[in-house]
Amino acid sequence: MYRFCSTFPCNIIVASVSCVSIFSHAFASVPFSSIYPLDIYFITTINNIYKCYTPVERVETLHKALINVMQNAQVLGWQGRYNQLHSILMQSYDFSNMARIASGSYWKTFTEIQKANVVEAFSRMSIATYASRFNTYGGEWFETIAVETLPQSHPSVMVRTRLVKRDGTEVQLSYRLVVARGSWRIVDVFYKGTISELANQRAQYLTVLKKSGYDRLLQKLNEKVNKLAVGEQEGSDGLP
Repeated sequence: MYRFCSTFPCNIIVASVSCVSIFSHAFASVPFSSIYPLDIYFITTINNIYKCYTPVERVETLHKALINVMQNAQVLGWQGRYNQLHSILMQSYDFSNMARIASGSYWKTFTEIQKANVVEAFSRMSIATYASRFNTYGGEWFETIAVETLPQSHPSVMVRTRLVKRDGTEVQLSYRLVVARGSWRIVDVFYKGTISELANQRAQYLTVLKKSGYDRLLQKLNEKVNKLAVGEQEGSDGLP
């Protein structure tokens, strides 16, 4: 059971017996590991002006939207699922950062227009994949298991969850989140707890970029969206 507490200027989630006051500006240049006890899971947000989700809230809000789409999947159809998921996925994910990481060192060679095109195509492909994956409902539900801080130079946490099917079988889903645009955003999903979706995408994209360049990568991203829309390809992470 997680207990939420809020102390200016940051929101904090604590899986411990006490809350901790955090002043992000004062400790901005100090490594997190030297400030916080290891037995306390903490998260911070850097913008208190707008509504800021904690990592758990961000993930669980996404899960609620996915369940709703699954329950209405047949009525909505693929395009309806895409439209309904578009907003929540754009809010939940940092697709810009994910596209940059997936493109590796080639990202620096792109013009600003090319970068925008890749981010747009990457975002559409990601949403299209969700719309294809969550196309039926069989009584599944999501559970949040744990939240862990990650030993990185920038704030990063892992929210560990599972999708439980009616027959009791489970699929482990772990979300890595970072602070982007003033709020926590998802930048990677680990299937079965260990398989990184972003690492898989990066390997494929770098292969295409090395062999055929930017134009071919953009073409393949757009081709995948089209194939998902007409049911010619299942909602996998791979390029067509």
